[in-house]
Amino acid sequence: MDGATWARFLAKTLSKTLLVAIPCMGTSMIWANESAKTPDHTAPAESKPEATSAEATTPAEPDKKSAESTPVPAAKNNPAFRYTDHYVHTWIKFPQVTGYPIGKIEDVPFLAPPGEATVLIFIASWCEPCQRMMEEFKKLEATYDGLHTQVVYVFAHDTKVDAEGFLKEFGLRKGIVADTDTLRSFHNPELPTIYVGDRRGWLIQRYIKSEPKHLSDLSAILKTLTAH
Repeated sequence: MDGATWARFLAKTLSKTLLVAIPCMGTSMIWANESAKTPDHTAPAESKPEATSAEATTPAEPDKKSAESTPVPAAKNNPAFRYTDHYVHTWIKFPQVTGYPIGKIEDVPFLAPPGEATVLIFIASWCEPCQRMMEEFKKLEATYDGLHTQVVYVFAHDTKVDAEGFLKEFGLRKGIVADTDTLRSFHNPELPTIYVGDRRGWLIQRYIKSEPKHLSDLSAILKTLTAH
């Protein structure tokens, strides 16, 4: 084979080899790139579904144990906290009681005596819950009689005649038939209601529509007030 013929044969052979090799090389490069992205023997990360609008706006429920052990920070945007520049509790002078005296009561208008605790019990002769509570009220009065405590029965929306009859029926010593000024000062309470003042003339507690369960709490307060 002369030189010219050999050159043509070599050129034809090389051209067929390149046509086969180039696609193979390209495919190998693609595989190499894909394998670089996802290593062998490693499963691709499982994609999570996108959160819906309701899920995106609803906060995750906190763990109860961690919530109990972790204190909630005080923040202005936290509705559990309220900021104030003033004292939360305002001291209120015990209001005076005006009206018509009945029984053995000395002074009307009645003012909380200095140095003594004051217990005003608002009742009425026509009030059935008041009648059911009278024995409990009398026990409380007898317990703290002479222990720097004044217990006064205040009759609301009642007549003097009916109030005096009620005093005699239940063996009470003193009371006051409240006038409109007294009812206004004590916010026209539902009956029976108890107002408590300390030995310095400050209003410290009240029991609206009082029940027997309230008297144990009241007794504990009076025990503290009369301890010295």
